[in-house]
Amino acid sequence: MLFIGSATMTPYQVSVLVKCKGIYDYIVKTGSLELYVDPLYKQGAHKVTSGTVVEIPMHTPDWLRIVPELKSGDKIYFHYNSLDEDALVPETDGIFSILYDMIFCYVRDGEIVPIAGKCLCKPYFDPDITEIEIGGQMVKCKMTKSGIIKEINVRHSLKRAILTHIGTQLVGETKPDVKVGDIVYYAINADFENVIEGDTYFVMDQEVLLMTEEATN
Repeated sequence: MLFIGSATMTPYQVSVLVKCKGIYDYIVKTGSLELYVDPLYKQGAHKVTSGTVVEIPMHTPDWLRIVPELKSGDKIYFHYNSLDEDALVPETDGIFSILYDMIFCYVRDGEIVPIAGKCLCKPYFDPDITEIEIGGQMVKCKMTKSGIIKEINVRHSLKRAILTHIGTQLVGETKPDVKVGDIVYYAINADFENVIEGDTYFVMDQEVLLMTEEATN
């Protein structure tokens, strides 16, 4: 239970109480420099998207289709729209009420685990793309066989990704026929980028995975 003064508080059935450092990140690190940024510029880019679980609901409604996995003390990552002034629990120092279905994954004992019904993927780049150093930075390029650069800053594939983490299934759903390490095809515009534990992942619903690379051969 969360104690506020002489009262106790438990979250709604669809919410989790989470301790966050605030709503926005005001400091951006570039090498050894720390720069202050205006958080209102590109707000989504500077929203806080992680925190520590303080309290979980005792029960979740059947329609949520999630068997609760979170524990107090877990670090979680969530959608950037989760935090605003309305989500702040009154009379607390940085405790917010986060909707369960806005949470992507949790980190426990160093392991990233997607919430039920979700998965994490890494961007996929065609094998013929080479990474070279230009001006002190690593840049992905396409080159001819003779070593001539014909394209720089090559983007990742817009239809394929590498499956890195997969959560349990929503209640009533069957396990997708995929495994970690598979190159998967996904539905258009499903590549929602998020930085989790310092790495960039696509956070996806399992239902947007269409097939694996092997299934196309």
